[in-house]
Amino acid sequence: MSHGTEYWNDYILHDFDFAPFPPGSRILDVGCGTGAQLRLAEARGCTGVGVEPTFSEPEVRFSPSVTLIRGVAESLPFPDASFDGVICKVVTPYTDEEKCVAEIARVVRPRGTVIFCHHGLGYFLRYVLRPPNWKYVLYGIRAIANTLVYRLTARRLPGALGDTMFQTSRQMRRYYGRQGLRVRVEQPSPRFLHAPVFIYEILARHE
Repeated sequence: MSHGTEYWNDYILHDFDFAPFPPGSRILDVGCGTGAQLRLAEARGCTGVGVEPTFSEPEVRFSPSVTLIRGVAESLPFPDASFDGVICKVVTPYTDEEKCVAEIARVVRPRGTVIFCHHGLGYFLRYVLRPPNWKYVLYGIRAIANTLVYRLTARRLPGALGDTMFQTSRQMRRYYGRQGLRVRVEQPSPRFLHAPVFIYEILARHE
């Protein structure tokens, strides 16, 4: 569940660069959606591969240089070190975040670049305290509860209750360190009740 850009407009870093890759780079977009990031990378002379669990035509339209593959973040269907860069924009909240990070680290080449954007606690607190409608209150509460349960027990809530979590910079850095990734840039963004709404990061893969 998500809401429109207008609702989040004051919290989005509209000038954050999701495709800071040199021409000729081979780029993977995990959870590519309608392909905004891939189109930006392609305009800079990169070739792109987009991964999504499902694609809906005619919503998704790409040029012939972009390849679309069905897949999930926790099990990417590519060999090791296949890409010069990886984009993963607000996908981790809906995944097994540690497996997602491990797979992205596996498929990016040494010295490659990874662009992450996560949902922080503030994202779901805003749904609880300033919701567009009551359904989002329940969504925010269950996402927060699921995250707390997972952090304490390493288990998610059952079924749909456990399908979404928020991320923290501290927890994500633990995962990165285990997989040979380091944070080059964490771009500060507006907060809700002092809690991060979106976490924007640029990472590098160790050699």
